[in-house]
Amino acid sequence: MKLLKTMHKIGKNPVLLVGAILFASSLVFFLGYAINLAYFRKTELGWIIITFFAGVMTLAFGYYGDYQKRKKASSKVR
Repeated sequence: MKLLKTMHKIGKNPVLLVGAILFASSLVFFLGYAINLAYFRKTELGWIIITFFAGVMTLAFGYYGDYQKRKKASSKVR
């Protein structure tokens, strides 16, 4: 149930969605690179690392923005 709540939260915020896609694609490409699958053989490790950091940074900024939005909304309620 908690996973569905998290997925709904990610789907409502496009920044979190893009960050999750970047993060997931970097993990998929890294696994393909580590296992040495034919499709991923020409992938350079630098691009995988850059995509990973871009995903992590996007998720961090997305969650921070969501936190600020919730904090502002709760202060208006009082």
